[in-house]
Amino acid sequence: MAPRRTKVKQQQKSWRGIIAPHITHITNPISDFLEYFVPGESVGSSISVPRRTPFDTPSRLRSEKKLNESLTRGFNVLVADFPRAKMPVFVNNDRAPIKFPYKIRGRRHHTAQPDVLALSPGQTSIRTHADPWRNVAFVIETKLKEDEDPMSAYSAAHEETLNQLSKSARNLLVSQSRLFVFAIGVYGTLSRIFRFDHSGAVCSRAFRYTNIQGRRLLLDFFHRFTHPLHEECQVVGADPTVELVSPHERAAVVKMLRDAGVDHKDSKEASKVYRYGRVRHSDGRDKTYLAYNLEFIDPNLLSRATTVWEAIEVGPNRKPAGHPVIIKDSWRKSDTQRELDQYECIFSSTHAPADLPGIARYCSPAALTDTDGEPPYDGAILYEFSKFWRFVRSTHKNCEILQRRQPSGLHRVAVDSDLTRNKRTHFTAAVARRFNVSRCSLPPDIHLPRRQTTSSPMAQPTPRQMKSRVYTIVQADALQSSEVNKHAWRSEVEGKIVEMDIDIELFLSYFMPSVAEMPPLQAADPFDVPVGGKETDMYKPLCDGLKNLVKDFPKQKRPSFRNNAHDEIKFPFLLCQQDQHATKPDVVASLPGRTFPPRKKDDDHDRWRDISVVFELKNVESEDPMLYCSERNDETLVQLSKSARNILVSQSRLCAFAIGVYGSTARIFRFDHAGAVCTRSFKYGEDNGAVLYEFLWRLVHPTREDCDIVGADPTVRFASANTPEVNRILRKADVEVTSETRKACRWVTIDPAENRRAKKYLVYELLFINPRLFSRATTIWKALELDEDGEPTGTHVVIKESWRQLARDAELLHWKRIRAHVAPHLLPTDMENEQWDQVAEEAFMEVWNAEWRGLAAFSLGADLGEDEELRADVEAPVGHRTWTGVHQCHGAHQWFERSHMRLVSTTIGTPISQFPKTREMIQVLRDAIYGHQLAFEAGVIQRDVSEGNVMSVNGRGFLHDLDYGFNWKATLYALGYEDTIESWEEFARTGKGKPREGVDGRALAAEHAQQAQGTKEKTVPPPRPVINRQGIEEYFVDAVIAERKTAEGKRYLVKWTGYGDEWNSWEPLQNVRGCVAFSHWLSLPREDRKQLSAQHANDAVGMGEPPRGARPNAVTTDVGTADPGKIRDECKQRTKSL
Repeated sequence: MAPRRTKVKQQQKSWRGIIAPHITHITNPISDFLEYFVPGESVGSSISVPRRTPFDTPSRLRSEKKLNESLTRGFNVLVADFPRAKMPVFVNNDRAPIKFPYKIRGRRHHTAQPDVLALSPGQTSIRTHADPWRNVAFVIETKLKEDEDPMSAYSAAHEETLNQLSKSARNLLVSQSRLFVFAIGVYGTLSRIFRFDHSGAVCSRAFRYTNIQGRRLLLDFFHRFTHPLHEECQVVGADPTVELVSPHERAAVVKMLRDAGVDHKDSKEASKVYRYGRVRHSDGRDKTYLAYNLEFIDPNLLSRATTVWEAIEVGPNRKPAGHPVIIKDSWRKSDTQRELDQYECIFSSTHAPADLPGIARYCSPAALTDTDGEPPYDGAILYEFSKFWRFVRSTHKNCEILQRRQPSGLHRVAVDSDLTRNKRTHFTAAVARRFNVSRCSLPPDIHLPRRQTTSSPMAQPTPRQMKSRVYTIVQADALQSSEVNKHAWRSEVEGKIVEMDIDIELFLSYFMPSVAEMPPLQAADPFDVPVGGKETDMYKPLCDGLKNLVKDFPKQKRPSFRNNAHDEIKFPFLLCQQDQHATKPDVVASLPGRTFPPRKKDDDHDRWRDISVVFELKNVESEDPMLYCSERNDETLVQLSKSARNILVSQSRLCAFAIGVYGSTARIFRFDHAGAVCTRSFKYGEDNGAVLYEFLWRLVHPTREDCDIVGADPTVRFASANTPEVNRILRKADVEVTSETRKACRWVTIDPAENRRAKKYLVYELLFINPRLFSRATTIWKALELDEDGEPTGTHVVIKESWRQLARDAELLHWKRIRAHVAPHLLPTDMENEQWDQVAEEAFMEVWNAEWRGLAAFSLGADLGEDEELRADVEAPVGHRTWTGVHQCHGAHQWFERSHMRLVSTTIGTPISQFPKTREMIQVLRDAIYGHQLAFEAGVIQRDVSEGNVMSVNGRGFLHDLDYGFNWKATLYALGYEDTIESWEEFARTGKGKPREGVDGRALAAEHAQQAQGTKEKTVPPPRPVINRQGIEEYFVDAVIAERKTAEGKRYLVKWTGYGDEWNSWEPLQNVRGCVAFSHWLSLPREDRKQLSAQHANDAVGMGEPPRGARPNAVTTDVGTADPGKIRDECKQRTKSL
């Protein structure tokens, strides 16, 4: 057995990193803090503040012990005039240890050592009860110096100070069934007030408790705390539905239980549990229960805090009135469904029998509790329970109580629990699941400024957060009023919308590039919008002002504006309409040169197809959502975000704009799939509306002539299924034209940029869409391939569009690796390059489809974001690479940015769930397993095998979607190991692969680390070249370190893996394209690339004959220079998810 001291240290470590991130510093005046977070009666002038300080100055005290004595005396002086029944008595605990309230978890949770204790009103000692925490109202933790304030800086010592407060708060919550508790931190002459609940904590500003103002604040806190607004509570934070049993009532409780026939053994431990709980059933009646035994408790502070009690119903005279029951008490996350609703759904169904084997029965509503006539069973072998939800924001309780009968032979368990049989451990495992609890939004007047996020890219696994819902199981969750929907969208936009602290003119010139000369503004005072009245009264005046602004625009460029007046507009496509509710933008702008068609009843036209910008209005400036965080402000941002999402989805836009109007001020927002940025707040009526005038002019005058507005995709052109040309092509291909076909129709051009001709497609059907805004936004279309004359070739294809994070490898590279791996086995290699290029497309696809490899047949693809970056010097970017992710990390890197990917596959399948026969389903699974093996042998682990990614066609199966693919061969090579299956298997088991010949263990990884640290480079034998399918030697690119322009085009300075700097060489684009290191180079900000390139401007080509470049479809591939530790961690993390 480990020594006691070792156990304590381990328990202390378990608290580290848990509490500090969940404590929010409220910067409002402390009077606001007390009003919002301590809902009690203010002291007013009823009790005067001592004019003379009752505290000794901490600077004259040499120890915390002396400070504690001074504080104890001073606090008692402050409350001396309180009524005796309301007076808290302060006791110097002098860090005496107080154990965890219950033995059931006492061993795992060591004792706390608070400095000063405030006893509950009317109490004079903590020893009058078996549980000392039962008599404590709140605690005071002290430090002698002001710089030990844990909210002023971060260190291990500061975090330990917060942990001390948190442990005491946890013990109070557990002991007294409190809803929330308070603690005071004293740091020299400074003090802070903390409030804890099971989702986190808030703290006040620091104030000097030694001066008159500080003493008044403390007195007001003490008075509010002991004078709660709820009459049934003794102190603020107490649960009005719970009454703790006092020590002198203990004997009566024990007698009552024995008279009721309850087999209960009285003890000091049992007396800690005794409490009455009042529960309101669904029939509206209140019932009272006496809890007399603690079955289970989860003592974690930031958790569901599940507690399971044995209890018995009692009548008004506190006499037994029912059978023993089990009550499960926990704190539900607001984004999870109540278990009570699940029970009601099961038992209220007209098809449900009166008794359901395998499901626990609960007695709320009472009509479901009649179990007479059931066969007897041994109740000792089964712990039955159900959940008792207590909602965080109020004192109301919704609960479920499981009636427990001695007779029955059926095993009944809770809906979401594991089977609980004869072992207590099974019961514990079933109720001990913990979930992270996110912080509740602050009240509207609590100003918590919005901040940019600073998370490092991909340093840890992607955190599990609730995002906006793609599909819903319960239809009500799709409604705008649904709490589930609201919380999901608030999580989606949190930290993703950043205010740009730059001049608005600079914002417009950067985020809305335009080369058209803007004519002078002619409108005079166009806006006469009422402020402060009804929001709806602002709509028409704003529309009139906007029309006045653009009246001098060329007709073909002039947008029109409509007062939408909260008219519902459905989600663009029927495919997700049941999961995505309709929205109601206030004012909408049309596309340039168009007007809004009159709306007809039951019209299925996609109205988002005609909208260029939305305006969301609020009647006062204080409702600007970028001023501070609150639930209401988050909902305002969600309104803007949903409209932007709908425009992006409907029109295949690269980015979308929205304008928020708040009284007389406004902000311009720009959304893409990585995040959003907005301008400073500005007076939109000033200078005759000059800012909005410039915004609208730039919007309809993009730099590219083939775009109608800024944010349009030049490779997509909309087509109407009603036009003769499109109608003829669709009929020729036997495509049925429906309303959804008309919504989907668009021309798409794909330029593979690999010396191959661009191809054109006509999209006619939406197969799948991920409607989340800040995501990969995967969209899958069915399309017709067209020849050079625009006629259908007869080939139907699938086009997949997605937005790849720059931190991840492109799916296009994974398909090329697989193709390069398979090609030598399918086609002859004794060809010239010209012959190979001629047959590579037709012959490869023909053989691939004939032999059926269990993978989708990928035929064409483009990384549009990377292509745009390569052409940035000669062609203005339009947004195929996002621009907002970099601002979420203060410009430190671009890993949060996303690149627009487009892939074409000739394999069109149906989901495996739609199999007609079991035999076919088995064959589909077999084929997918074979496809997975083939990809693995090529070096790619798919990592996302799911129902949607295993499909069937003509009775055969295939695997697709390599977005989450992982190149295990490149990882092993970068770490100095052999890139063989045997080496990978060993690496997956032990973390160490088989060292490559000539490389000592992890010499290559060590070399990377030394280079990163600036130490002397370690010389290792050069690796053997890879022989590609045409017999040409190819080498690994370690990193691209510079670029420069030449007469033949751009050249890139390449560092070759395993070679010194003297072998660095300038390579053309075709030699490095497709390399991961090259993608890493392009992911750097342009200014950084310019600075790095300037350092190598005069570098000549390296010595000797440089190695050949790594071709795009080489058999193996490369990785950029990276920290080997991170590579290993990422490798392990990804392997765990298989």
